[in-house]
Amino acid sequence: MDKAMLALSLTEDDDAPFNLPDLPQYYATERNANSLIGRLLNPEHQNMANLILEMPRKWQKNNRVRGITLTRERFQFIFNHAHDLEEILEKGFHTFDDWGLAVERWVEHPPPGFLQSVQIWMQIKNIPVNHYTKEAISELGGLIGHVIEVAFDPDKPQRQDYVRVKILLDVSKPLKKSRILNLPGGGKTTILYFYEKVQRRSHQQDLPRNITPSTSSSHQVQVRPILSDTDPLFGVLNENQVGINSSTGRPKINSEVLQEMRNYLLASSNEDRLIREQRVISSVREAEKDPITRKTVLQLETPPSFTTDINKGKGIVFGYDTDSSSTQSTIKDHQGPKIMAEAIQPARKLDHNDLDAFSRLSLPYSSS
Repeated sequence: MDKAMLALSLTEDDDAPFNLPDLPQYYATERNANSLIGRLLNPEHQNMANLILEMPRKWQKNNRVRGITLTRERFQFIFNHAHDLEEILEKGFHTFDDWGLAVERWVEHPPPGFLQSVQIWMQIKNIPVNHYTKEAISELGGLIGHVIEVAFDPDKPQRQDYVRVKILLDVSKPLKKSRILNLPGGGKTTILYFYEKVQRRSHQQDLPRNITPSTSSSHQVQVRPILSDTDPLFGVLNENQVGINSSTGRPKINSEVLQEMRNYLLASSNEDRLIREQRVISSVREAEKDPITRKTVLQLETPPSFTTDINKGKGIVFGYDTDSSSTQSTIKDHQGPKIMAEAIQPARKLDHNDLDAFSRLSLPYSSS
């Protein structure tokens, strides 16, 4: 009997992969077309079974949507009608059990970063009076996430002491309460951020768990150069022009743009190599001078849209303590995992397939 039981022990599957038949009856594409996929941002404190039961009621879509548990963290809601699905997606940020949900419309082949970001409206306060412009407000919003839309009308009275900005927020990052701003003419001010519909904030640390930074200079981690000596861009661009922007957490120059530059240099002959290198240098420096050109051309970020409907998609801002160094909600709760967990989403890219890097660098902002 013992030998028989041992023979039944679980072993790793070393069989050849099974090929699922490529037949219509094996696909649920038509049913999934009217569905959204989501994931819990704090699965330790969000009950999946209750979510499947209660979200249709919360959305006021009883008997018009059904939920399916896919994994411990992921779920699907299938709608009877497309207009109900659109209505839910337009509501923006969703929560359950006081913690956030990441939801997106189902696609057959999820792109990189699928369910790794959420759209949130936030309120920006304490903007210097001489910098109440669309461009400055967009830049301040970009310190937190990729700016999608700015609700601002400079030609009408403004009764509230803030400007609303809709951002695409990387769920791996904590929500910042404030940022110190160095003013062009000297002096500093503190910009304050408040997030609509977000009930609990992240307690994420800057470093991974179990890693303690060393205070000794002899133990500092050596940063690996972005441009190696075999890179065509080595000696053309400086290390401080590439890599990640510490303020935004996004690449200073998009990887696609860098690769186009490499291809441009590799296609040169010995005679015109120096000319092409100088063109790369001057083009990048010119684009870096203007924040808008830098974002749209070098970083391939989609420019934000602007609306004069200052209350568009507006939601409640939950109360937090006033200590600017704290990111903890005043709503008392057990110290659970973070509101935003793991992964990173690259910024949305513009479609510039028909232009090389230097054609784009020479475009004026209006063309972008």
